[in-house]
Amino acid sequence: MKINLIKDKKKTTISFDGETVSDLLKFENTNPETVLIKINKKFATEDEILNDGDVVELIDFISKG
Repeated sequence: MKINLIKDKKKTTISFDGETVSDLLKFENTNPETVLIKINKKFATEDEILNDGDVVELIDFISKG
């Protein structure tokens, strides 16, 4: 499937063989504890199923404990 990925404020279209956001994070070597996830402008969790053409935004955040 093709996913429109927004990461580091850059939008790219990637070919992706996984099913879930968790699979995508692994594919992108992204630690799930460091990002917020949006699918088609709605906040999502790691277990959300992705569909062809989805727009996935990975929003970095920094915790200052």
